[in-house]
Amino acid sequence: MPTESSIQNEQREFFRVNHDVLFDYKIVDADTANDADPAEVDTDGFNIQLARELRKLDREISQAFQIIAKKDALLGEALTKLNQKIDKLTQYHLSSNEQRNQEKTRINLSEGGVAFRGSRAMYKGNYLLLRLVFLPSYLPVLLFARVVRCESKDSEHHIAARFHRVSPAVQQELARQILKAQALNRKRATKEETRQNEN
Repeated sequence: MPTESSIQNEQREFFRVNHDVLFDYKIVDADTANDADPAEVDTDGFNIQLARELRKLDREISQAFQIIAKKDALLGEALTKLNQKIDKLTQYHLSSNEQRNQEKTRINLSEGGVAFRGSRAMYKGNYLLLRLVFLPSYLPVLLFARVVRCESKDSEHHIAARFHRVSPAVQQELARQILKAQALNRKRATKEETRQNEN
């Protein structure tokens, strides 16, 4: 009989979205995937520690702003605008010239794994280090994955991989990004339906 945990896992697999991100990956060995911290392996990417600290500060500041806004709405609004300005500067800092010029990649994302087009064929069981940079926040997420399928046709390789050893913080961020993408898709669908009805 399926357990509550297995049902939740299946539900997470079901909710998949197509997402445009800055996306990189490389093959790593099994020892690295099983024992290492992804941030330690990705030596030429974003400053992951900085991004994590900024994300934590943002959550703490948002909670404080809510308390301030209840006591002084005008002050709360001013602080919120100031924080938004700082966010824009942070996004610019985190996005180096190379990464801002990098083309976006369309991936199919769920909390359990990812599907994408690769430049080379892979074996089932290969371990990967993935770097996903969500836009427009330029929030980087690093994690390991294991290839479960690779279908090649001509020069295209369609790869599916299941996430491996995902930390709770990364799992939470993936869920947040999927929910945001779903909400955006619904908003676009509603606008399109409204436009068609008007015509």
